[in-house]
Amino acid sequence: MKILLTGSSGIIGKNLAKTLRAYGHIVTTHSLRDCWGPYQENIDFSLIDWHYLLRDIDVVIHLSAFAHSCFRLSPHNISQIYSLNTIASLQLALHSAIFGVKKFIYFSTSNICDSQSSLSSNCFPSLKQSASSLYADSKYKSEQFISTLAEHYPSTNYAIIRPSLVYGPTCKGNFKILLRLLSLPLPLPLKSLRFKRNFIYIENLSHVIHEMCCRDRLEHLTYDAFDTDQPCFGEFLDLISKELHRKSLIFPVNPILSSLILKVLRLSPLLSRVLTSSPGDRESLYTLLDIDQPITTREAVHLTARVWKRKSASL
Repeated sequence: MKILLTGSSGIIGKNLAKTLRAYGHIVTTHSLRDCWGPYQENIDFSLIDWHYLLRDIDVVIHLSAFAHSCFRLSPHNISQIYSLNTIASLQLALHSAIFGVKKFIYFSTSNICDSQSSLSSNCFPSLKQSASSLYADSKYKSEQFISTLAEHYPSTNYAIIRPSLVYGPTCKGNFKILLRLLSLPLPLPLKSLRFKRNFIYIENLSHVIHEMCCRDRLEHLTYDAFDTDQPCFGEFLDLISKELHRKSLIFPVNPILSSLILKVLRLSPLLSRVLTSSPGDRESLYTLLDIDQPITTREAVHLTARVWKRKSASL
């Protein structure tokens, strides 16, 4: 199967390209960032040869995005994020249908699930919004466009993936925050946080995308990507600590007192970036696709910790 993958330079993209090729798919990559127009504000779509890009392609996987962690808010950056995350996504999704691509898989964000009501009322981006909310809004608008295209171009099978926090040996970003928390020589009142925070192991995500590519047709438009055997947040941190052979300094405490302690330690902003997006009553993509989770959370943490320990020993 011939697959066009955008965003292949990122952590998820690199792993996905490697996995798809291992399964025998022919994967070509493309960077929309190479098509910025004057002053780097908007993508110049006249630079893209859509026929050459999409010729003989069976599946398009659109990962490329301008992440909220990559910029400081300014009118210039707001223009960039909507140009790449929204307009470019629409153009690629539309031309995929025009040139007969069988399947279009779009990577969105699970943050949409937590702030959908505020996003739906947000018509004009503003510097008063946070970078993360602008990122989610740009993705939400893309989802709306793709949903409309799915109705008008039924011959192209559109699917939207909302990945939760992705972790693995090479992952950075929010997952490193967990490591920073665990490495602090302070007792942390986190065991009282009994909720489940969404995670998905990077190898599980890549395997599921392969499964989606191989299906004749996907029956659903939107898929929430998270592992289903996830323990509660405190237990997950304790599991990581044990695999890293670190003495766990996590203890249970009243939630109100826990919040106060975290504020005193100035850890609330740090922790809030990790604690967003709980499963709620949404179904995992494993359920919707009727497949088993390939690698258990316990095994995934073990494999991840083994690589971390090897890297730490080599420093």
